[in-house]
Amino acid sequence: MTAALQHPATTRRGCCNAAEEMPCRVGQAGTLLSLMGEPAQYSYPSVFLYGHRSTGKSHVVGTLLKELECVSAGLMFERVLRSLFGPDAASLLPRSPSLSDFVRIYRQQCPQSPANQTRYIVIEKAELLRDMDANLLPVLLRLQELVEDNVTVILLSEIVWDRFRPNTGCFEPLLLYFPDYSK
Repeated sequence: MTAALQHPATTRRGCCNAAEEMPCRVGQAGTLLSLMGEPAQYSYPSVFLYGHRSTGKSHVVGTLLKELECVSAGLMFERVLRSLFGPDAASLLPRSPSLSDFVRIYRQQCPQSPANQTRYIVIEKAELLRDMDANLLPVLLRLQELVEDNVTVILLSEIVWDRFRPNTGCFEPLLLYFPDYSK
């Protein structure tokens, strides 16, 4: 039996379809939807989803939102700006963009394209962020504060937050564990 997912921004039919696509992860999907809240409300700035490989993290988030695989910081900045503000915003990035370039362009684009609901940035294989610029993860976790916009960063990882956490100290994301499937 499949329970219906409830979220104020979606129709009852959409929730039922989503619940049918992920019958073993209705609990986690429901928790994630409740964290998202109303579309016009500010939601939690960052969420860290973790669990072993093949536990449904990507499927749940992919069903609820469009995901972004993290390959390089520059490519990630371009994809985020393109998906949130269009190709013109992405073209404003310099050849080798820095974090400050990304934050500056994001802030410039917000008044031109105001968010009437929460914007979500989903980063698949977030453990790859550890191999990038040391400031990237702390900036992503505080992005809502830095850009003064209703944006939530969702990080998907196979490793637990305690092993992921940078030594420099940063904003703690909300943790959501995906256990292995059971029979």
